[in-house]
Amino acid sequence: MKNWKKILCLTLVLAMCTTVGAVAASKLVVISAYLNHGITITYDGEVQTMYDANGNRVIPITFNGTTYLPVRAVSNMMDVDVEWDAANNTVVLGDAPVKPYELKRGTLYDGTEAKSFTVAGQNQTVGFKLLGRSISSDSYALFAVNGKDTLSFDVGHVDGTGTALLDLAIFLDDQYVKTYDITATQGIKHIDIDLDGASVVKLQFVGEAGYFSGEYGFFNLELK
Repeated sequence: MKNWKKILCLTLVLAMCTTVGAVAASKLVVISAYLNHGITITYDGEVQTMYDANGNRVIPITFNGTTYLPVRAVSNMMDVDVEWDAANNTVVLGDAPVKPYELKRGTLYDGTEAKSFTVAGQNQTVGFKLLGRSISSDSYALFAVNGKDTLSFDVGHVDGTGTALLDLAIFLDDQYVKTYDITATQGIKHIDIDLDGASVVKLQFVGEAGYFSGEYGFFNLELK
């Protein structure tokens, strides 16, 4: 398994270096390598033929004594999800971080920049913040959850912001389901939402309009 992990790491480099359209020219390095038809790949004792996303056969590459395998082909062979995050020029293996596809009056933290928020003294670099309800509008986050059973997350008051009481309302496909009390003094609260076959989840702060109620952070998000 350690050898396969090493190969997967190497293929990430190759995949990103050869994606000319998605990577800035300053990051590209021209190399001289070999398509190595003499290498046989086996997995769990079975000989493997690797293909790209279009069904074309792909061949291992040899460069400076190291063999590079195409990341998508290896991932498919090992039944590991693989996605290309074009916005961040990143190959994502396994489960991608859970994040909302729409935020209103909120800030997303995806771990790719040197920024964070703090809840109950704990620094968080992945997740999102929502502003509490104000006189102008509600704040909310929308998630696409097709085919999943549960959305789980931790939520808490962002240190150093306003401290008013809020209600966090849960909607499944625009239907109200439940409300949770969220306060600045409760510390970190863990919430599990039974998705009940829904396609979209909405997390929305509700409460009396006319005041600013600080910020609340959401993190450790999981879809199961």
